Amino acid sequence: MDRYFLRVSTNIEEIHRWCRSRISGGLLYLSADIRSAKFKLAPVDVNVFPAGFHLLNNESRALATRLIYEHYTGKTILLIIETHTRNTHYLSNVRALKKLFEDAKNTVILGNPSDQKIENINTETFYIKDKRIITESGVIPDLIVLNNDMISLDPSVLLGVIQPCLPSPLLGWWKRTKSQYFPYYEKTVEEFSNTFELDPWLLCAYSEACNNINFDTQESLIRLANVVDGIIQKIQKNYEKYDISSKPFVFIKANSGSYGMGILTASSGKEVLSMNKKKRKKLGITKGNTAITSVIVQEGIETEEYYLNYPAETLMYSVLGEKIAFATRYNTKHDARQNLNSSGMHFVDHTAAKMTDTQLQVVSNLIIIAAEKEAQAVDNKNIVAALESSTFRLE
Repeated sequence: MDRYFLRVSTNIEEIHRWCRSRISGGLLYLSADIRSAKFKLAPVDVNVFPAGFHLLNNESRALATRLIYEHYTGKTILLIIETHTRNTHYLSNVRALKKLFEDAKNTVILGNPSDQKIENINTETFYIKDKRIITESGVIPDLIVLNNDMISLDPSVLLGVIQPCLPSPLLGWWKRTKSQYFPYYEKTVEEFSNTFELDPWLLCAYSEACNNINFDTQESLIRLANVVDGIIQKIQKNYEKYDISSKPFVFIKANSGSYGMGILTASSGKEVLSMNKKKRKKLGITKGNTAITSVIVQEGIETEEYYLNYPAETLMYSVLGEKIAFATRYNTKHDARQNLNSSGMHFVDHTAAKMTDTQLQVVSNLIIIAAEKEAQAVDNKNIVAALESSTFRLE
């Protein structure tokens, strides 16, 4: 890969200055899945309500705590979490995240957004009065922190409250889409590539949304197949340009959500048209039995990264604009062309090694810049309009 990114290594100090001048630190946290092929390095998913904080090593936790302390300390925080009553890994994440804020000298209450009891962890329900969130014990928090992606949470619970809410509820999956983020990333990469004379394709995966999808209708499948063929053709042109012999493929993903659900691969539109009922059903439902009506067709990146001889990809974590950790997700059940965020996945911390990977650092910075741009565009002035235009219905 080094020959494709020679201009990165020869201009690294200038590149670091370019990135630092554009990172504001305005987004509380994020995580990104980054895939590396022999010829490109690009994000395939970016989550602004990340889990997995229990995977961080002590150095990463200390860095996260310091960053939080510099911005938020001495506050009473309501940390609103998911209601995964049986997901022990998620609860470990909650405990780790709570401790980060507590170590930064804050008081943290875990907020339960439903009446459903969450086992093995102490939470409080809450209500809204006079535009303030109040916990069941009568506490009025200074700050609301969301670790709930809101794919099945009524947004009216949080929109319009006086207390600051981080990240913005408008970045929840009830409204946000993957096809909302990636244009910000592509534009950031285009600006970067023009400045440092790189081919932006080396840092991006092609993607295109396909909306108003019903996997039970032939009309929807035909539209989706056409999008797949269009992306495949664009990939093939670049493969020919760089003399790449691999067969192009795409991921078809739910346009909202980050749990690795509702994902299939395809090498042609014909494969979409011939999908059996089981595959159509897999694509049609995501977390919380939420129906999928919009998908994103994304260029597939065949990973060259392996751990213990299993295909792998990188997870990057950032807090307030700074990279704090890198982990490796590897999968014992899937191959290098498949979704690794699925059954058979395991994680190992590789922060020390990956913090010195120049190309990975650059792509991570571009991811953060783009996410901050997205968050800045979704500001409080849009809250009323978002509520009025929302078709959200709590099931």
